[in-house]
Amino acid sequence: MTLYFSGGTISGRQVATSTSKNNMDQREKNIQIADAIDSAKSIAVVLSKNCDIDTFCAAIGLYFMLRDKAKTTDLLFQGIVPAECEFLLDKTAIKTNLGAKELVVSIDYASSPEAVAQYSTNNGVLYIKLAPVNRNFDINKVQTEIQGQSYDLIFTVGAQTPEQIGEIYNDMKQDFSRARVVNMDNND
Repeated sequence: MTLYFSGGTISGRQVATSTSKNNMDQREKNIQIADAIDSAKSIAVVLSKNCDIDTFCAAIGLYFMLRDKAKTTDLLFQGIVPAECEFLLDKTAIKTNLGAKELVVSIDYASSPEAVAQYSTNNGVLYIKLAPVNRNFDINKVQTEIQGQSYDLIFTVGAQTPEQIGEIYNDMKQDFSRARVVNMDNND
């Protein structure tokens, strides 16, 4: 579900405006946003890389409010912190990239308790060997998962298009497609 405050396009979807043409009144939007915050486990506040002082301060206020609600919250920004705002927070609180995630391979080998795992690499390919296993070992017992920071609620602040967010958008495409997104922008 995507919730919006103003006009523009984020993640390839047209953003509704908060004018009288909008079918949902502002009170309903506020209730949905409050519900999204309450149910979120991990929240990203993503700023436009070329934001002005007012936009930066609004994002910082939102970030602190969400942290005060005991929410896991990250502030993502690839721009330059306005000089007038440098005192508002420690610059280490700002993430400029999301970093790499991890690939985790899990193998349920409870039916082969004597099995020993070995690994090797060849030409950039990792090989994992688990032996001995039963001849009819169920391959469905091998699972893969990408682990790392992901968000279930994203606030975009001051951005009408993904390009205005910067490379962070490319790093977060999966998050944008899965998460609830609230676009906060004062431009139509």
